[in-house]
Amino acid sequence: MAMSTRAWVIWVVVIVAIIGGGFFAYWYFAVRGAVSADVSTDTTNLATTATPANTTITIKEGWNFVSFPYNSVTSVQALQTKLATRTELKGMYRWSGSTWSDVIAENVLKPGTGYLAYFSKAATVDLGTTKETAYKKAEVPLAKGWQLVGKPIDSTVTFKATGSTSSSFLPHSDFSIKLTDGTTGSMLEAISKGYISAPLFMQNNQSSYSYLKLYDLSGNSVPDFSAFWVMPKSNNVESIIFSTGGSATGTTVSRSSLETGDAR
Repeated sequence: MAMSTRAWVIWVVVIVAIIGGGFFAYWYFAVRGAVSADVSTDTTNLATTATPANTTITIKEGWNFVSFPYNSVTSVQALQTKLATRTELKGMYRWSGSTWSDVIAENVLKPGTGYLAYFSKAATVDLGTTKETAYKKAEVPLAKGWQLVGKPIDSTVTFKATGSTSSSFLPHSDFSIKLTDGTTGSMLEAISKGYISAPLFMQNNQSSYSYLKLYDLSGNSVPDFSAFWVMPKSNNVESIIFSTGGSATGTTVSRSSLETGDAR
């Protein structure tokens, strides 16, 4: 019996995941057996700012880990319209906590969710303005286990202050976590204290697939349209908060303390 196109795509994903270093993630997270709910985003207390300039996303040929902010594309059909003839979307998946789900079939794109997408060729795609406003703050609830989270706002989210070095980091309040008791703290401090794993970012701009941990990223901010793997290590972790316009906060953390906290 001939295999369907969808079946072939799924087999390609599995094979690449097993033999390709970049798709080590599929095997790694599945074998761990972590089961989590789909990532959703709480829009209750979102602040807004003035209309931003057109939003463009740069993608490479092949597999990309991507996310889409509020008020950009909300369906696969809308994304395909924006792509036009620049490139073709060959496959798109989200991690549901125990398996990859076919997003093209679902035809829904959510802010706060990270996606694994295959494009036929490299392109820079104009997604247009994000309508009337751009969100300045968004909260992404976390469940147990590994999750593929996406950056949900079209604004700069700073995770370390200017002046930080490769071995010493001054945390920033833009990228933080919230505990079940309502308290919040910077992501860097949360990693060093063993509350949460260091977010793992796929380098879409590289010819080969490789991950960088948050504290190994160049620059001080979370990359636009990025998707990253993360796992709460404490039942007290409730959500990740993305915001803009915050400030340096807390105490300086060393690289060694981040590595120690991440290894717990």
